Order: sequence, then C-alpha cells, then structure tokens
Amino acid sequence: MLALLLLGSALAGDTFVQLQADTAVTLADGAVDERAKVLIDDPLNKKWSVSVFTLVTPNYGELILGPTLHVNDFALTVSIGIETAEMPLRGEFSLYWAHRHLEVLISAETGGSGPWYVSFVKEHIGCLTVGILTQRFDGIGPRIGLATDRSEFWISPMYDYEDGAFNILAGLSWTP
Repeated sequence: MLALLLLGSALAGDTFVQLQADTAVTLADGAVDERAKVLIDDPLNKKWSVSVFTLVTPNYGELILGPTLHVNDFALTVSIGIETAEMPLRGEFSLYWAHRHLEVLISAETGGSGPWYVSFVKEHIGCLTVGILTQRFDGIGPRIGLATDRSEFWISPMYDYEDGAFNILAGLSWTP
C-alpha cells in the first residue's frame, strides 16, 4: 500500500517509476508463479536518491527502501525492509550500470525467507533487447524482449540448476 501511495506522488518531476509483472512457468509440472513489482527512485540531488521496491505474489510480499548513490553511469543501492516471513527483516544490495545501449544489474537480498539474487546483462538493438538473465528459483538463460521508450515485453527460457527444472520466465514492464 505504501508503494502505491508513493507511486501516486511520484508521477511528477524527476522521479523514476517502473511497474513490472512477470510469470514463471515450470515446464515439468506446469506450476505458475505470478509476481507484481514496483520500483520508485526519487532523486534528492545529482548524486543521491531514495529507492523503494515492493514485490507481491500470492504467497509472499516485501517492501524495501534505502539510499542510492549515482556516480557517472553507475547506481549503487543498499536497502532494508520487511517481508512476509517469520523473521521479517530483509536487506538488499544492488549495482546497476547503463551506458548507451547496454544495461547490467547485479542484486542480492537476504532475510528471514533466505537469500535471493538476480542479475542480467542486456543490450538494446533498436526495439529489440537481447541478453542473459539469472534469477534464484527461476534459473539462468537467454533473455529477449521487445521495447519502446516506456515499456518492454521480454521472455527467458531458463534452467534452474538448484532443482534441475526448465522454466519459462516472461515479463512486462512499464515506466509512466
């Protein structure tokens, strides 16, 4: 709810807002995992911003926030928040780099529900995005998408080496 309130106040000015929905399908049994995400990055000045991230699934939720340091093409975030776990404290560290048509993200979290990570490298070639994605509980695989200035639909066939399953992860992101 806090993220939606912040979203309402963030649609004006230099604030970055990204909404994302993605779905993972396990090919062996057809299990489906749907997720909704909101990322808000509100600048304080040219070097610092405050980032808020929330994730909601049918069985899990988290809300984390913290400072982000921007230096040249890099953004470094360290966040703390809560999650739906017996021990609700959650921490996150991420490093993002974007230069011309290339983006790189490395992010790791830990808390009461255990560790999680995501990383990707993607290149924008016209309206096409291509790269590689790895994400805990989904796997590793190529990532391909179609993008506009404000949205992207992407899909990634993945192999989850932790449980030996093949998955398909697809998502839609939108930046108002």
